[in-house]
Amino acid sequence: MPDPEEPSRSPDLSGAGVPEATGSTHKGFFLRCQVIFLVEAFSSIGTGVGNVVCSLVDGGWRLRGSKGSEVTEMEDTMFVAVFPLADLPPGRSAVVEVGEEEIALFNVKGEIFAIENACPHAGAALGRGDLCEESGTVACPWHGWSIDVRSGACRSDVATVRTFPVRIEGGEILVALEGEG
Repeated sequence: MPDPEEPSRSPDLSGAGVPEATGSTHKGFFLRCQVIFLVEAFSSIGTGVGNVVCSLVDGGWRLRGSKGSEVTEMEDTMFVAVFPLADLPPGRSAVVEVGEEEIALFNVKGEIFAIENACPHAGAALGRGDLCEESGTVACPWHGWSIDVRSGACRSDVATVRTFPVRIEGGEILVALEGEG
């Protein structure tokens, strides 16, 4: 039994901008998750999500960034939930921010792709370009450069944009925090 006179060993996160995690038990009661630790330097390893809280939720670990983005680890790659899948129908695009990185999301015939949101020619926002589902390319809104959203390759130049691995989980689009392209 904990001593009521002894101070709590849990960190005080009030005012830290970290959302509290809650989960439900099988009886329907809400259980406030005990925060296990706060990793203040997490963004220094390249995740760009700010402070991260690791908490135990209904028997499983969950990481949540201070900006509210849920982070999961799969096969040594960190993914962050960035956008609801239901809000990105086929043929559409969206732009999200992960840390300081702008990422353009594209739904090509039900398959989601994520690329850097800057044309290699002049930096235009590719997420605002016209998506061609047949070719899987987006046309730069400024000068019409055609970028393959699957590979990041420019069709008319040797330039490329970074691509990001994507997963779908629980109706959310998750993007790997470090680009592969």
